Formats: sequence, structure tokens, C-alpha cells
Amino acid sequence: MITAMDKNTALVLIDLQKGILKRVTAHPISEVLEKVVCLVEAFREKELPIVVVKVNPPGASWLKLRRDEQGILANRVVQTAMNIALPLTGFMDIMDEIKTQPS
Repeated sequence: MITAMDKNTALVLIDLQKGILKRVTAHPISEVLEKVVCLVEAFREKELPIVVVKVNPPGASWLKLRRDEQGILANRVVQTAMNIALPLTGFMDIMDEIKTQPS
């Protein structure tokens, strides 16, 4: 638990996307999001950096350089289906409770 924040502290939020959080988790998502929202507010109040990390979307151009990009996600039909379905379902969207900002 953070008890003090100095000017070198950053908040890094990982895998807080709607599709990921629909899975079974170790802790109730509502409690996790409540704590994340409090942290985000505290970091914004102190004008400290917040980094929101998203998983790589299937078929992303930067993955084509990776040697381990094989298997089912290498199939173009699967990639095309996922590229259509994921945005429609909101799978890749950050949870609404987390108000992201460009800065």
C-alpha cells in the first residue's frame, strides 16, 4: 500500500480492459476498480504520471516482427474476425471507471 508519494512515483495500470476483466479474477473487480479510481485521483492531484498499458491487439503491425507470433493468431481469417469483433464488443476498451487523459 502506498503511504507516501514523491515526485519520482508513477502509477502504472495494466490489463484494466473490459474484455480482460470479464474473466475470473483473484479479487472482485468492483473492489479493484474502486482502489484504482482512488489511486488515479491521488496521482492526478499531485500531477504525477499515470501510464495505462493495454494488451497487444491481435495482428498488430508491431507483432509481425516478433518470432513468437505464431499459431492461431497468425491465421489471417482469425485475425480479421478478431479485428472486427474486439472493437464491437469493447474488449480492448479501458474500463469506464478509469478516466484516461491524453496527457
